[in-house]
Amino acid sequence: MLENLKQWVFERAIRKQKPRQPRLRNYGSMRNVLVLYKESDGKDASIERLQKQLIADGKEVTLFGLSEQTKVNFFECPPKQMVADLQRIHYDLLIDLTLEPCRPMHYLALYASADCKAGLELTHGIHDFMIAVSRQVTPTFLFDQILRYLKMINSI
Repeated sequence: MLENLKQWVFERAIRKQKPRQPRLRNYGSMRNVLVLYKESDGKDASIERLQKQLIADGKEVTLFGLSEQTKVNFFECPPKQMVADLQRIHYDLLIDLTLEPCRPMHYLALYASADCKAGLELTHGIHDFMIAVSRQVTPTFLFDQILRYLKMINSI
């Protein structure tokens, strides 16, 4: 019952968001990229590799990791200051590397300010560009798939 209440509050937050017009541009024209990931024990080597790849592509990269120790409220919403930090800068692209349902990560993706939000197909109403997979994946695989498909898009 509590889980249903938490889910209802989250879905209400999605409905309350101002309608936004997603802007899916070609990858080459995107400059600011936000990468959301779940920290296990700090930033691991795979996240650093992803960051280096984006920098090599000429992107300004912000990594935002959420650890298990992050204090969330009863409804699993991250602290307001954390959300405010994400909203302070507007990004061209958000890459959400969340691999399993995690409400605090979904809140961060929901409230982040980005033209295009990409991630795994876990929750509808957050991402503009979703990757559906039929097997267990790693953050590196998800990242590679998102970039692969974004690079195929040639619209401005």
